[in-house]
Parts: sequence; structure tokens; C-alpha cells
Amino acid sequence: QMETLMAVVVAIRNIRGEMNVSPALKVEMVCLCEQGSELELLREHERTIAGLAKVSRLTAAQAGEMNKPRYAAGALVRNMEVFVVLKDILDFESESNRLQKELSKLEKEFGLTHRKLSNDDFLQKAPHEVIDKEREKNARLGEKMEKLNRRLEIMNGLRESRPQ
Repeated sequence: QMETLMAVVVAIRNIRGEMNVSPALKVEMVCLCEQGSELELLREHERTIAGLAKVSRLTAAQAGEMNKPRYAAGALVRNMEVFVVLKDILDFESESNRLQKELSKLEKEFGLTHRKLSNDDFLQKAPHEVIDKEREKNARLGEKMEKLNRRLEIMNGLRESRPQ
């Protein structure tokens, strides 16, 4: 039971971090549970979750009893879908722009390391340690770009579904 509760709290914190929501800000959380035991567990420990994850309102329901919330980012935790409602928290336009700028910067840096690693002269003359470092940097940048692209897709999806 404690593992499940901690997994829910970690999921909420991760969503907050990924979506750039201040840890100090209280959020609304919706959890759709496949099993009744999970639903009971969440309801029983609502205060604990609220305190650890800075949740202002926790809505827990059986999957199928209610729809997924609009304007929310979610994660799967065991047999539950956990959502953080972002509707009144984020400025979707400015956050999307911020992510796009960050992605452009990473793409430029990735391009530089990729060109270096594609240069036969560099590969023949540079020490192995330097080449390995560039490869690691290139891989790290690629992973960061993938994560940012996923966040940008989520943000754009949320932004497009909002009424103007």
C-alpha cells in the first residue's frame, strides 16, 4: 500500500516538474482507478497525498465512472491513471514558446556535436577520451531533445484544446 501511495506522489511530482509547475503551487489531481482497492486506498490517504504532493483537491473515481480531465497531464501508476489539472495554472502559450526556444538551443548544440563526430579528421586526430566525451554529450543532447519534444507535444495538445 505504501509503495502505491509513494508511486502516486512521485508521479504527481514528476508531472509538475515536466510541465514546469512550481512545487509551491497547489494543484488539482484526478485519479482514475481500475480496482476498487486502489480507489479506497486513495480516499483513505487523501490528506497524506495532498500534503506530500501539494494537492488542493483530489478526485478519485473508478475508471469509466468519469472522463479524463481536460487540460491535464497524466501518468500511469500501476492500474491507475493519475492526472494533474493544468487549466488555471499554466499559460500554455508562453510555456509552449519557452519549450520551443529551449528545443532550438538544444538542436543547435546537437548539430555542432553531430558535425564534429561526422568529421573524419576529428575522429582520426582527437584522443579517444575526447571522442567518447563528444559521443556521450551527443547522446545526452538527443535524449533531452526527445523529452522536450514530448513535453512540447503535450503542451501544444493542451493549448489547442483550450477554448479561446
